[in-house]
Amino acid sequence: MREQAEDALIYRTIYTRISALLASGQLRPGHMLSVLQIGRAFSVSRSGVRQALELLQQEGVVSQVARKGYVVTGGRRGRIDPAHLEPYAFEPMPISMEPSWRRIYKEAEREIATRMLFRSVRVTEERLSRHFAVSRTVVREALLQLAANGLITKDRSGHWIAEKVTPATLRNLYELRWLLEPSALLDSAPKVPKEKMDEIWRRLKATTARLRQASSEDMDQIEQDLHGTLVEHCGNKPLLRVLDQTRLLIIATRYIFDGYPDITKAYSKQSALEHLRVVERLRAGDYAGAGKALSDHLHKSLDHWIRRLENIALVAEPPLPDFLLVADTD
Repeated sequence: MREQAEDALIYRTIYTRISALLASGQLRPGHMLSVLQIGRAFSVSRSGVRQALELLQQEGVVSQVARKGYVVTGGRRGRIDPAHLEPYAFEPMPISMEPSWRRIYKEAEREIATRMLFRSVRVTEERLSRHFAVSRTVVREALLQLAANGLITKDRSGHWIAEKVTPATLRNLYELRWLLEPSALLDSAPKVPKEKMDEIWRRLKATTARLRQASSEDMDQIEQDLHGTLVEHCGNKPLLRVLDQTRLLIIATRYIFDGYPDITKAYSKQSALEHLRVVERLRAGDYAGAGKALSDHLHKSLDHWIRRLENIALVAEPPLPDFLLVADTD
């Protein structure tokens, strides 16, 4: 299991770090080691710390002391004089471990976002767990993130469903953005640091200039810049949470570009130029003009999306991965 491999990596990392401190002489016989303090310094669970210390104990370099933790013996035989005991304070050295659900999220997102362009699908916890060889707990965390990003919802039977993207779906999502996103931009834009605004403008200019060579990552970034970064300083957090429910539009665009570039590139240049108009008005301090340009862009984007969907209907549907089933809603 991947979680077991992750646990092994954590305690082995702790073991290596403590061994290095012993070898350098920073940890010396008589130093007391606290499981709690090591856990806080390394930002890990106490179980991982105990595993590392137990391994060091087996090697004879530390010894457990009842109700006090562990004492460094350095391989010495016999009892260390209590007068020579002193706590050792570890410097903060967090062990960076990517959450397990992140390692499966991207593939699951790609498969679901692509398949829902063709039909509604059901995601099963058991099959997802088996496919990625992870626990059901990890799977549930990934599913909750997919739900937060608007890709899946639970039906009346409690099944996770990714509903087919239809013109009606698109209209509903875009209606939310028409109503809310220009207001969010007007509130947020004056608070965006100038250097960040300039960075977004330079990136957009560069992507627009080499659109034929642009990757899905390039296009995804300019989408995130306009519809994420430039509105994230909005003080109305409930409004931003509602906008988060429309992230399906950005996520699905990413995979259309990746899997069906001929379908989406026809609309990419016009969309990028519309982005540029918004950002240039923002840089000029014309916030009202930027809000109007964003509103115009969103209204045009709906037509672009519906045309993409019509073109995708002419493409052969890829086979479903084993963790997706055809949903009964179709």
